[in-house]
Parts: sequence; C-alpha cells; structure tokens
Amino acid sequence: ERGFDTFDNGLTQDADTIVEVVEGGQQRWDQRKHQRRSDKTIDQVLQWLGTAATPFYLWVHLWDPHDPMVMPPAEVVERFIKPRMTEEEGKRALYEAEIHYMDAQFGRLVDALKTRGLYENTVFAIVGDHGQGLGQHDWWSHRLLYQEDLHVPLILRVPGWPAGTAVPDLVRTIDIDPTVLEAVGIPLVARIPGISLRGLVTGTSEEPRLAYADQINKYDLVSRMIAVRRPKADLLYCAMDRSWKLIYRPTRPEESELYNLAEDPHELNNVYAQHPDEVNRLKSILDQHNGYVTGPFTGGEAPSPETLQHLESLGYVGTNDEEAPEPNMPPPATQPAPSTQPGP
Repeated sequence: ERGFDTFDNGLTQDADTIVEVVEGGQQRWDQRKHQRRSDKTIDQVLQWLGTAATPFYLWVHLWDPHDPMVMPPAEVVERFIKPRMTEEEGKRALYEAEIHYMDAQFGRLVDALKTRGLYENTVFAIVGDHGQGLGQHDWWSHRLLYQEDLHVPLILRVPGWPAGTAVPDLVRTIDIDPTVLEAVGIPLVARIPGISLRGLVTGTSEEPRLAYADQINKYDLVSRMIAVRRPKADLLYCAMDRSWKLIYRPTRPEESELYNLAEDPHELNNVYAQHPDEVNRLKSILDQHNGYVTGPFTGGEAPSPETLQHLESLGYVGTNDEEAPEPNMPPPATQPAPSTQPGP
C-alpha cells in the first residue's frame, strides 16, 4: 500500500491471519477464499470513484485469468464450455471465459468514467503482467519465457494522441512509466529505464528496442512445480529483439535456446547451435544487465527452521517427486540439447 491514499486488497481479514490451521494441525492458505473476482473489485472501484477528487491515479488489478480458482458466473462459463470438449479444450475455454468476464467488468469502469464526464480526459494503460501456457511447449502455467508467457497485451489511450494505431515494433513494460509521465506532463527523471512510446504511436522512426526478461525458479520457494516438472527451467534469462530471441540457462548453457521469431514465431525450432553470432550478441546484453542470481533471496540470512517449516506446511517448500505439482499440469517434454556450446 506504500504511496497510495486508498488501498484495498480484497482481504476480509488481516493479512497476517489468513493462514488457517486445518485437520491434523496442518496450516494452509485458502487461495479461493482470499481471491477477489473482478466484479467485486470493480464494485469497490466504482464506490471509490463516486467520491474521488481529480486529478487521480487509479491502479486496478484484475487477475481472474491468473488461475482457475475463482470462476465467472455459471451462465458466463456455459457460453464457452461446449459438450464433448476434451480436457485441454475445456481448460482453454475456461481461460477465455475468465478473460471475457474480466473484460466486461472493465467495461463497467469505462462506462462509469463516461457517465461522470471523466473519460475524455483520462489516460489508460492496460497491460498483462504475464501470459499463460495453454499447452504450448507442453506447459499449462507460466514461469517460463516463451512468447506465450512474455508477449502480453498492452493497450494505451492518451487524449490527443493518435487513436486506433497498432504498433508492430517490439516494446517493453518498462516503457509504460515514461509514456504515462509524458502523457500527463510530468518531467522524466534519469532513473526511469524505459523509453516513452509516444514516438512509435505518432509514427516517428526510432531505434529498435531490445527486451530483457528473467525467471528465477531455482530459489523461488513457491515454484515447486518447476522443480518437479521442469527442472531444467531453474534459472532462465532472456534477451530479444524483434527477430531473434535467446533463452539462456546459465546452469546448463548447452541447453539454452535461440529462436528466429521472424521465421518461427511459435518457437518450435531451437537454432541455438546453428547461430553462434546471434547467441553471442544477445548473451552480451544479458552480461551487461548482470542480473544473474546465484543464491536465494534471503537478505543475507538463511530462513530459520521455523520459517521453513511454516512455508512447507503451506506447500511452498520442497521439491521431491512425491509432492503434488500444480493441478492439471501435463508432464514436461524432453528437449534435445544442441551439439555445440557457442558463446563465452
């Protein structure tokens, strides 16, 4: 809640008390109980909006498609679930139902802004924090760095800027901050790493952007499904431009991946061994960022035995095969390693 005058996370009890003791003395966090569906979140937003003074900054987090824990109303789900669907088709249909329902709830916010005469003078930045595997690359979640995880929606609306423009260039979520600041007339400061998107929106030619991403699964105490189902995805680092994409595995570099997105947008043909020059170019970008993680995020101190026991009771610690992975997660595919190891 730091920096906000009003902060509402949807919890009906104090955050320190959401862990419950169940039969046998085990402790758990009821994810269904403590998630808030988008209609309830928008209800709170509209209540706040009714008394809000202008100008305001409003951040709305709608996370219905993040997981299938809290479903839309039955009549919405029934529009997407059809008879004789396979299990995989059903999963995709539920995901579409959640997106549809969330989109409709966002529409309520847009309507409220129009009713109050605020819409025309409001800047919108709509973005997904990550995508979701829906069977691609034999994966049904996130925490990997393929395009289904990284290529997220980004919709901007700025009064006075061109409308209905689709930008084909590669952009990054770090570009949102400087874009919004420029849109509302706040001077940029040097520490903001992104580049405003106004030039691309207005048709100005710019130097192509490079994008960076990482996924630190090895030391993440909530990623046991990776350790069980995808152990080779322990540490993932990505550098990419519009045509080429490197997914680098520092603990097993010979099993890193390179894709020519211009020719292979679905990342089906790993050409890591065939293009050492592109590997070295993108690897040098990762080296410049120097974001490699070599140990747990413990602030310099190892977790106490009590903390580890508590996390284990919640299902957040432990990587042996007897532990249940994320629900409905198909087994991983075996990916062949390239025959050579280009790069430093």
